[in-house]
Amino acid sequence: MEVYTPMIHPELDYSKVKSLKETFKLKGIDIDQYLESDHFKFKQGGEKRALQILTSAMKLTNPLTKPLISIDCEASEDNTKKLTEIGIAILDPQISTPGSIVPQIKTIHLVILENLQLHNYKYVQGNKLKFMGGTSYVLTKKQAENILGQIMEKYITTRDGVLIGHDVKQDIKYLKKAGIQVSQTIHRIDTMALIKLSRDSGHSLWAVLKQLDIPHANLHNAANDAYYSLIAAISLCDPIVRLNKDLDFYLPTSSSLSKKYQPRNDEAKFILVDDEQKFIDDVLSNKG
Repeated sequence: MEVYTPMIHPELDYSKVKSLKETFKLKGIDIDQYLESDHFKFKQGGEKRALQILTSAMKLTNPLTKPLISIDCEASEDNTKKLTEIGIAILDPQISTPGSIVPQIKTIHLVILENLQLHNYKYVQGNKLKFMGGTSYVLTKKQAENILGQIMEKYITTRDGVLIGHDVKQDIKYLKKAGIQVSQTIHRIDTMALIKLSRDSGHSLWAVLKQLDIPHANLHNAANDAYYSLIAAISLCDPIVRLNKDLDFYLPTSSSLSKKYQPRNDEAKFILVDDEQKFIDDVLSNKG
């Protein structure tokens, strides 16, 4: 069992960050003031492009007026042409009551009948049977693609929604293969692209969730991944989360977060606390 050691924060100039947070406490969050601030310290040489990517994503969610649709597809590790699952998570601002602090997210897990017997285990531990929403729907590939197409039509095409994914270009490739028209100008938020602005490694979905302190389990289930990608996206686009988690600084990542996801990554780490005062000081700090 490890022994608890007090948190160590990087040697950074937090004066501008603290000033922004104090202003937001007094006057409320101003997304334009945040984005125009000079507190950002992204990777040298790529600062301008990084801020463009961040601005594009944050303007789509602040304020939240467009539906957010997160999609994840799982395929057989032996034949990637064999689709096994589709996960869809929907955050519709028309459903959520204005002023509510709890996002109302509808998550759907579609399992492909033709490949029902296929389970991944060689390279990643698949979790097809562990959708945390409780109910998985088994359909033919054609039925599943029809449902996905109608959801895209309703939320993305008709209502000018935002497509979300972790490495979203891969999901767009699948959509096109399924015959679903995806415009080049579609709004999109890529959680992998966003975390790459802030960290030199640890860009997998599970590493992103760890860095954001979002409890999670049973990844590599399409619906779970779609849900967590949506939660990660709105977190990465939240100015207060970004300020608290040092996401506006380009920093190194713990080597443990650069590894591939394994089921044991979901297990809690037991750490022995020797000095409870240092522990409570960290718990009650304003960092993260």
